Amino acid sequence: MTIKLFSVEHAPLSLPIWHTLLEDLGRPPAPRIAKALGLGVRTVHRYNAQGSAPRVVCLALFWLTRWGRSSVNAQAINDAVMAVQLAESLQREAQQLRQRIARLEAIGDYGSANAPLLRRSHE
Repeated sequence: MTIKLFSVEHAPLSLPIWHTLLEDLGRPPAPRIAKALGLGVRTVHRYNAQGSAPRVVCLALFWLTRWGRSSVNAQAINDAVMAVQLAESLQREAQQLRQRIARLEAIGDYGSANAPLLRRSHE
C-alpha cells in the first residue's frame, strides 16, 4: 500500500486578490516582493497599479500568507494522522498473520510430497 502525501491537486482552487495577499503579508514594499519572487521592481509596481497579478505569482505569495501556512500545517497534520493509522493497521494485520501462522504450525507438520526426506531425532 502506498500513501500519497502530496500532489498537485492540493493547490488552492481560488486565491485571494493581489492587494489582499499583500495586506496579509504586511504590505511589503515592491523591491522586497520583487526580490522574493525573482521579478523586476517595475513589474511589481505594475501589478500593484492593476490590482492583480498572474495566478502563478499570486500562488507563490499565497504560501507565505496565514492561509497558505495554515493549509500546509493542516495537510501535514492530516498526513501524519494517516501515516500513524496506516502503521497501526499494518501492525494489527501482521499480528493477526503471526497468530494464524502459529495456529497452523500447532496443528502439525504433515510434510508434503516434494519435501526432502529428513530423519527426525525423536524417531
